[in-house]
Amino acid sequence: MFENLPLVIQFSKRNLKDIISERAVLERWKPTGFPIAFSSALYGKGVREPFEEILKQTFLRLDALNGLKTNYSITEESFLMLSQS
Repeated sequence: MFENLPLVIQFSKRNLKDIISERAVLERWKPTGFPIAFSSALYGKGVREPFEEILKQTFLRLDALNGLKTNYSITEESFLMLSQS
């Protein structure tokens, strides 16, 4: 069941001092194969992108299970636009 969840590993609070470098994070987490995101809500950086990635993964899963493109003419682009309404 866990393998079917849309996942993004997000490292936030990137504006703080004395935090582990992005390079070190990538060295540790890249082998997992999960998408990795860095963010700082204080500066509005990298906050939206993880949500978009989760929506893309959700679309791919739903399309594989239900044929969104084939059966309902719902493309990834239209799915992402619908989710923003």
